[in-house]
Amino acid sequence: MKLTEIIDKEYQEVKEEQIVPPVKNKITPGVEMLLQTFERELDYIEPHENAGRRYEFSTLFDLTVQSLSGIYLRKISSEEITEFAFLLPQFQKRSSFHIAGYFLSGLLFRHKQDTKYSGTYQIPIDHFEKPLEFFGLFNNANIHIIGSLGNYAFHSMSEGTVTIEGNTGKNLAVGMRGGSIDVYGNTGDFLGQNMSKGKVTIHGNVGRCVGTDIRGGTLEIKGNYQSLGPAINYLSPMRCHGTIIHQDKVIFHKGSWYQKIAGLFK
Repeated sequence: MKLTEIIDKEYQEVKEEQIVPPVKNKITPGVEMLLQTFERELDYIEPHENAGRRYEFSTLFDLTVQSLSGIYLRKISSEEITEFAFLLPQFQKRSSFHIAGYFLSGLLFRHKQDTKYSGTYQIPIDHFEKPLEFFGLFNNANIHIIGSLGNYAFHSMSEGTVTIEGNTGKNLAVGMRGGSIDVYGNTGDFLGQNMSKGKVTIHGNVGRCVGTDIRGGTLEIKGNYQSLGPAINYLSPMRCHGTIIHQDKVIFHKGSWYQKIAGLFK
């Protein structure tokens, strides 16, 4: 066989490999069960909300946890949860899709609790039409998020290490009680309101009222911020505790603003 014939043959083999369509991943029974459970939850919530009923965030979380009680979560892997999150946008035209953040929060909370999973959950949400609200509610897990989140993310978080490759809305880490959050983007108003423990690092910019009524923990801002919370600035800084760092400089630490203001009247 001539050299040119050999090259032509190899080129044809490569060309044939390139035009073979990729095999679509088959949805596992675990992912299918999660999708069906989420759809049933939409079917339950939707008519109530259409009739004018409004649920508190804790009630929606509890309803989610209850809906998952019929699933043996120990048989569902973290990879299946990733696949489930990736497939969720198929429901985003539903009027009650806003519960997706609560559902994922409850799923991760229960799965971590039941399986004692110590790894990191990978949650892709960068292809969603709108950022999820209340994602990470009562979080207790390690999570890597690809995409931006909406308001009230990681409300009342208790433990875990969280990385967010995107932005978040307002009220990030409200009532946080432990763990750490790194946001590689910007964050809205009221960062760390009423948090007591843990650390939040924002690698971008932050909005107004940083650390409002902070009780403890650390907020670190790598970019800029619009304002600190009013209690820290002048109203009652004595009741605030914790640490706020701006561009590697400590700007508030356990009532230091109170000490400075009080010194003006000596």
